Amino acid sequence: MELQIALKPAGTTTQRELAELSAEVQDALRRHREVEQVASQREAAPEGAKGIAEALGAFLVGLPPGAVSGVFDLLKGVLVRAPETPVTVEIAAGSTKLTFDPRRVTPAQMAELVERVRRSEGTG
Repeated sequence: MELQIALKPAGTTTQRELAELSAEVQDALRRHREVEQVASQREAAPEGAKGIAEALGAFLVGLPPGAVSGVFDLLKGVLVRAPETPVTVEIAAGSTKLTFDPRRVTPAQMAELVERVRRSEGTG
């Protein structure tokens, strides 16, 4: 399965802080034993520029359906350790799209988010 993950700045988070946090999350995902692939997402270049640019804070993660819970836990763990860089997380899988604040999401809410992603892939 493939998850589209986007870290969105909240509060006073700068583009530089977002880029650094995104790199940290992607590195942690690459080290996760069940993650098959992590790739930057591309988008149209800003107005006035040519070509395609890397989407800041956005990446694709390939993983088996059984690894969704572990990946969500990893995301929350890395992002909670950076309270000076508040972000919200957007995850899309199939036709399901969800958003959460890693600093405020409860274990029960996290379990529901995982279940929604699994159902979107027909594995729940």
